[in-house]
Amino acid sequence: MKTDFSTDTKMRAINLADEHWEYISGVIEREHPKLSETSPEALASYLEAIEYHFKTAFVHGYKHAMEDLSGPFPPKANKKK
Repeated sequence: MKTDFSTDTKMRAINLADEHWEYISGVIEREHPKLSETSPEALASYLEAIEYHFKTAFVHGYKHAMEDLSGPFPPKANKKK
Protein backbone atom coordinates (compact mmCIF):
# COMPACT_ATOMS: atom_id res chain seq x y z
CA MET A 1 0.00 0.00 0.00
CA LYS A 2 1.40 3.37 -1.00
CA THR A 3 0.92 6.27 1.37
CA ASP A 4 1.40 9.99 0.97
CA PHE A 5 4.69 11.12 2.40
CA SER A 6 3.56 14.44 3.86
CA THR A 7 5.90 17.38 4.22
CA ASP A 8 5.89 16.97 8.01
CA THR A 9 6.72 13.26 7.76
CA LYS A 10 9.46 13.90 5.22
CA MET A 11 10.95 16.61 7.46
CA ARG A 12 10.84 14.18 10.40
CA ALA A 13 12.75 11.62 8.32
CA ILE A 14 15.30 14.22 7.20
CA ASN A 15 15.82 15.44 10.77
CA LEU A 16 16.31 11.88 12.01
CA ALA A 17 18.76 11.19 9.18
CA ASP A 18 20.71 14.33 10.14
CA GLU A 19 20.81 13.30 13.80
CA HIS A 20 21.94 9.77 12.97
CA TRP A 21 24.54 11.09 10.54
CA GLU A 22 26.16 13.07 13.35
CA TYR A 23 26.77 9.79 15.17
CA ILE A 24 27.82 7.79 12.09
CA SER A 25 30.25 10.43 10.83
CA GLY A 26 31.89 10.53 14.26
CA VAL A 27 32.32 6.76 14.20
CA ILE A 28 33.88 6.91 10.74
CA GLU A 29 36.28 9.67 11.79
CA ARG A 30 37.34 7.68 14.88
CA GLU A 31 37.80 4.50 12.83
CA HIS A 32 40.00 6.23 10.24
CA PRO A 33 42.39 8.37 12.32
CA LYS A 34 45.30 8.02 9.88
CA LEU A 35 43.17 9.29 7.00
CA SER A 36 42.09 12.20 9.14
CA GLU A 37 45.70 13.03 10.05
CA THR A 38 47.37 12.47 6.68
CA SER A 39 44.69 13.68 4.32
CA PRO A 40 41.86 15.76 5.82
CA GLU A 41 40.69 16.58 2.27
CA ALA A 42 40.35 12.89 1.40
CA LEU A 43 38.42 12.25 4.61
CA ALA A 44 36.10 15.20 3.90
CA SER A 45 35.45 13.93 0.35
CA TYR A 46 34.87 10.40 1.64
CA LEU A 47 32.44 11.60 4.30
CA GLU A 48 30.58 13.80 1.83
CA ALA A 49 29.93 10.85 -0.47
CA ILE A 50 28.88 8.57 2.36
CA GLU A 51 26.65 11.26 3.88
CA TYR A 52 24.62 11.59 0.69
CA HIS A 53 24.03 7.84 0.41
CA PHE A 54 23.36 7.37 4.12
CA LYS A 55 20.79 10.16 4.32
CA THR A 56 18.92 9.29 1.12
CA ALA A 57 18.78 5.61 2.11
CA PHE A 58 17.58 6.56 5.59
CA VAL A 59 14.73 8.72 4.24
CA HIS A 60 13.81 6.03 1.70
CA GLY A 61 13.70 3.37 4.41
CA TYR A 62 11.65 5.64 6.66
CA LYS A 63 9.11 6.03 3.85
CA HIS A 64 8.83 2.23 3.56
CA ALA A 65 8.37 1.96 7.32
CA MET A 66 5.53 4.48 7.19
CA GLU A 67 3.92 2.50 4.35
CA ASP A 68 4.15 -0.69 6.40
CA LEU A 69 2.57 1.02 9.39
CA SER A 70 -0.36 2.28 7.32
CA GLY A 71 -1.34 -1.02 5.74
CA PRO A 72 -1.28 -4.77 6.10
CA PHE A 73 2.02 -6.23 7.15
CA PRO A 74 3.74 -7.76 5.38
CA PRO A 75 2.47 -5.97 2.28
CA LYS A 76 0.90 -8.49 -0.07
CA ALA A 77 2.53 -6.94 -3.14
CA ASN A 78 5.98 -7.83 -1.80
CA LYS A 79 5.34 -11.53 -1.21
CA LYS A 80 7.48 -13.79 -3.36
CA LYS A 81 5.95 -16.87 -4.94
